[in-house]
Amino acid sequence: MFNATSYPEYYSDTEIDSLLQELLKNLDPLPDDLPAIQSTREKGLTLTDLCSVPPQEQEAFFEIACQLCDADYFQHAAVIALQLVVHQPNDCRFAFLAGSCMQRLGFFHTGGRFYQQTFSLRKVPVAMYRLGECLAALGEKEEALKAFNTTFDMCRGREELRHLQDRAAAGKAALNTI
Repeated sequence: MFNATSYPEYYSDTEIDSLLQELLKNLDPLPDDLPAIQSTREKGLTLTDLCSVPPQEQEAFFEIACQLCDADYFQHAAVIALQLVVHQPNDCRFAFLAGSCMQRLGFFHTGGRFYQQTFSLRKVPVAMYRLGECLAALGEKEEALKAFNTTFDMCRGREELRHLQDRAAAGKAALNTI
């Protein structure tokens, strides 16, 4: 079993950063054959089907990426997370993981995009809260306030989410002092 606390440095941070930059560069432009991709998705096929990555391998890689995040290896986890999102764009766990990595690495715009994707797939308040954090870091005060307000409202009356509601309130308060 993979153990992130004793994670060997197979690649230098420079090599990982290079790979991460290349992956991020490829996020923005849409491929020329987008209609073909859309047609494939309409037929019910996913990128996983096309790339033949077995779901059990995705789960194993997801666990590894989570362990890497827990051990503060966000660059390394990001490379895995981005690949998982490519293979399963409709899995909110993978989108959230990619957003978390991007946010921790200071790529707030990209992190925010993944949190938006997560929220569109599954209306979880933590994704909206994290989107608010990214927007605040980008200086988008009004949009960040909206995200924190939405988080606060989604958590209302749910004791298990009280901590998140408190954090959303603190985020709003911090923005109101600017």
